[in-house]
Amino acid sequence: MIHKRQRFIALITALAMAAAMAFSVVFVVHSAEHECKKIDCQLCAAVHVCLERFQDTAPKPTQLGAVSLTVFAVIALLGAVREAAGLKTLITLKIKLSN
Repeated sequence: MIHKRQRFIALITALAMAAAMAFSVVFVVHSAEHECKKIDCQLCAAVHVCLERFQDTAPKPTQLGAVSLTVFAVIALLGAVREAAGLKTLITLKIKLSN
């Protein structure tokens, strides 16, 4: 019961964050071409805050490249280790016995 409640709360939190980001995008697009007073424009300040949040949460291309390179290297290394060790499972033994 507790596990289902935690999953439900996590789902609601994720949906709330997605909705907040979607409404931020709508706000920025809607407010992009407003008539600005140039002095203490609250709309410009709000758009600036929204754009900063997007830039803070978006992953940088170098981070994505480093993570993907690390994941591919680990997968390749594990495959090479498995082949070198000649891991034998019941399925591989059965296949070899049937030949």
